[in-house]
Parts: sequence; structure tokens; C-alpha cells
Amino acid sequence: MSTDEGAAGTVPEPVAGSSGAVTALEGLQIRDDLFKSVKYFITGTLAPNVSKLLEDGGATVSKFMDFSTHVVCGASGYDENEISQAAELYEVPSVTEAWVLASVRLGRLASTKAYFPLKSALFSNLTFAATQLDNRDLKRLFAAVTFHGGTFRNVFDSRTTHLISGSTKGPVYAKAVSLAGSSLALVTPDWAIESLRNNALLPTDIYHPRLVITPRIFKQAVGQRPATPVQKPEPEKPLASIIGFDFEENIAKTEVPTSGGNGKKEDEPPANEPPKATIVQQTVQQQQQQIVPGGPRLVRPPGPQQAQQILQPNMNRPPLNQAIQQQQIQLQNQQQQMQQIQNQQQQIQAQNIQIQNQQLQNQNQQQQQQSMQIIQQQQQQQQQQQQFQKITMQ
Repeated sequence: MSTDEGAAGTVPEPVAGSSGAVTALEGLQIRDDLFKSVKYFITGTLAPNVSKLLEDGGATVSKFMDFSTHVVCGASGYDENEISQAAELYEVPSVTEAWVLASVRLGRLASTKAYFPLKSALFSNLTFAATQLDNRDLKRLFAAVTFHGGTFRNVFDSRTTHLISGSTKGPVYAKAVSLAGSSLALVTPDWAIESLRNNALLPTDIYHPRLVITPRIFKQAVGQRPATPVQKPEPEKPLASIIGFDFEENIAKTEVPTSGGNGKKEDEPPANEPPKATIVQQTVQQQQQQIVPGGPRLVRPPGPQQAQQILQPNMNRPPLNQAIQQQQIQLQNQQQQMQQIQNQQQQIQAQNIQIQNQQLQNQNQQQQQQSMQIIQQQQQQQQQQQQFQKITMQ
């Protein structure tokens, strides 16, 4: 549904940064930890309600800019040099009082990009009002305009610079048309969207609502022929004319299983019917009955050699049970070979262990023999020393 024709479109919230927005939050509740992670530096004069909201939300005031997370600018008296210094030296975002109010409404910290205090955005210093718009479109348009620095008001008055109208109806549009020649610009929503896409304010003349073409719907009387004849759909081209050959030309239909509607097996013919033809005859009959989308096609019946070629693969193919038995025998042989290989590996490992044990035993024996020789040498040295002492005593 469109908005009321007697007034401009009602915006979702009050204008950011205005006194009405501050007073609108007096009845709201704020979480104690909403601004717990915020350390803000103040430039200018903050409204008392904004300072109270920051204090109730757990924010702390910082006297030094390099130890702060946000620079909050008052409605008046803020220093642009401090804002530039915060962005260039410390990479600290600067926001207006409206950022605090938006965070309280959302219940979380809002994005800082839409609340930069310096008027450098595309729609800065522009005031918008809207009429004849759907509520959903109005909310989207309000978000886009305010995010890029514009001001959206729910009253159309002398401060309005752009009136966005969805049609040429309603008293608001008529009043705007009567103000022709003033600084007021009358545009459609496409002007704002295209300006954002081009990142520049486009001319407003080509986006006037009177240039919008609305489609007309004509009712057709019962039994009346349409003004334009209905074209019949062209028949689909056969598959052979597109890809160059028939896709099902070399596929035997006997290989495709079909389910009968009477619940009987296909291999068992009824008692009253004659037996089915052989495989060769059935294939010939099916090839003769094949019909492509483009029309009937004549197919020559296969000769004797072709019939033998059709039957020969089935005759040379081994039965299914024999193939399964052969696979089982091959698997058993492979398992036996694997066991033999494992046994050989185990024997080799056992032999290696025995060789290592023998080498260790030989090394131990050699060490024992060497130790015995050392002991004998020590005993001989002791005996020689005793004899030498006896000789010296004499």
C-alpha cells in the first residue's frame, strides 16, 4: 500500500541528530553492557541525554584520543581538526550523537560509517521527503539516503530539497508542482538509486514523475478475437536433424526392461497366443516399427551374416554362474599367494633375529675372554711386584 496522500511518507525513525530523536529515547531501556567496550573522546558539546545514555551503557570517557575507541561529536562546537587527526593518526572513527541513539534502538553498536560528522557523503546537505511509495520501498530508500549523509523528514515543507514521488497523484505532489521554479527537485526513486550507482548527483529533469510510463491493461470481451493472432508454436525438430544421427538407432529395445500392466511375466506368453519370434526376428520387427519424431523410417532387415553376429556374442558369453565361480577361484588363489608371501616374510624375519642373537652371543663371549685376559695380566703384574719387593728387602 502507498503512503497517505495528504502528507509525506512516514519515515521509520526521527531524523538522526535532531532534538526530536533525543527526546524519543527517553522511554527506552538500555543494557548495562551496551557501551562497555567504548572509550570515547568528546569534541564539542554533547546533549545531556546522550551523555546519560553512554554512562548508563557502561562507556568510559577518555581524555586522550590515542587511548579511545570512538570520537563522539556534539551537535555544535566540534573541531574538524580533531576529527581529521583521529582518522589519520590514530584510525579512530568519529561519530555524531545519532550513532549513540541508533545503537540504543538496535541493542548493539551500530556501524560508524553512516554517522560521520563531516559532510562529505553524497547526499550531504540534502533534505528528502517521500510520497506515493510502498512502505517497504520507503524503508529501503530511507536507509540508503541516511547512510550516505542525507536527511529524511516525514513532513514536506520549505526545508525539503528533494521530494521523491512514486506517481503523479496526491495533494503532496500537486503542492510540489505548484512550487515550480523554486529550488525544490521533484524526482522518482530511480534518481537516488542511479546517483548512488554513479557516485554522483545526476540531473533531476530526466527523473521527473510525469515521465514515468504506466502500462495500460485492456479487458477483452467474451468471444472477441484478440487483436494480434496467436502464433502456433513451431513443431520441435527431430533429434536426428540436430545431432546428425538417431540416438536410438543402434539400441536394441529388447535390452530395456518394461513392466507389463496385467501383472504377468513377459517371458511367459499366454496360452492362447502363439510363441514369440526368435531374437533375430524380434529385432527385425522392432527395427521396422521404429518411428522417429520426423516420421517413419525404412530399415532393411539384417541378412544372415548380421543375424549370426547378433547371436554369436550371446552364445560365446559364459554363463553367469561360471563367471562368478571363476572370480571366486581367482580370489582364493590371490589369498593363497598373499599367505605364502607373508609366511616367507615371517621366515626371513625369524632368520634375521637368529643371526642377530648369534652375533650378540659372540660379542659377549669375546668381551668375557678379553676381561679374563685383563684379569690374568693384572695377577701377573701383582706377582712381579711382590717378587720385586722381596728382592729389595733382602
